[in-house]
This record gives sequence, C-alpha cells and structure tokens, in this order.
Amino acid sequence: MTKIIVELIKYGFFGLITTGFNYILYLGMLTIQVHYVASNIISYVIAVLVSYWFNNRFVFKERNKDQWNKLTKYVFSRTALILVDNALLVAGVEILGYSPKIAKIMITVFLLGVNYLVSKLWIFN
Repeated sequence: MTKIIVELIKYGFFGLITTGFNYILYLGMLTIQVHYVASNIISYVIAVLVSYWFNNRFVFKERNKDQWNKLTKYVFSRTALILVDNALLVAGVEILGYSPKIAKIMITVFLLGVNYLVSKLWIFN
C-alpha cells in the first residue's frame, strides 16, 4: 500500500511538471497565432516524450526492462489519448463555447487520471 501511495505522489509531482510544461508550450503557440488544435498536438507530442522519460525513470522505475515494448505502448496510448484530447478540445471550443485556454485545462484534468491508469496497468506493469 505504501508503494502505491509513493508512486501516486511521484506520478502527481512529475505529472504536474509535465502538464505545466505542456500548457506553457500550448499558450506560447497560441500567442504566436498557431491554431489551437495544432498548438495542442505540438505541445502534446513534446510533453509525451518528457512524460515517458519521467515515468520510466522516476515513477515506475523500469529502466532496463524491454524499453522498446514500453515505448511502443506509451506512444500508442498517448496517440489514442491525443485523439480524445483533440475531440474534446474541439467540442469544448466549437460546441460549448469555452475559450481554448479553459477547455484545455478542463480536459487535462480529466485525462490525468486516464493516463495514470493506462500507464500503471498496461505500460509499466
């Protein structure tokens, strides 16, 4: 039980760092007039690479165990999640009328839990 709590704390800590990095990149691209969906994709891809490194090295500590397989699963799961992320982002902005900045925050909070479960149960198990 203690291992899970420590793991959740580490996941939350590094997740906050990665999420903040993702959001800053996203806002920076919006500032220079990059379309909000393109900004989301670019910032997401960069954040996925950073997140994989953090999760592999510090959270789940899986350094020398079939890196290629884990990276493939990680990229596959994050690709599926960016599709969900973008669909929700477009729905939030175009249908519900939220600003791209607010919609991104709401979606990110939701997807953090999904990301943890996928990482824990499928990628770094």
